[in-house]
Formats: sequence, structure tokens, C-alpha cells
Amino acid sequence: MHSISLFKHCQESDIWAVYFTFLKLANKILFF
Repeated sequence: MHSISLFKHCQESDIWAVYFTFLKLANKILFF
């Protein structure tokens, strides 16, 4: 059970990393 929740947490942080990368890309496009 603990390893599953740990895996789920890793997935969530992955999603956040992609989200912030997308935000940075959007900022570059908007303010270029």
C-alpha cells in the first residue's frame, strides 16, 4: 500500500513538472 501511494506521488510530481515547463514555454511565447 505504501509503495503504491509513493508511486502515485511520483506521478503527481511528474504532472506538476510538465505543467510548470508548459507555463515557462507559454511565458516565452507571450512575452517574446
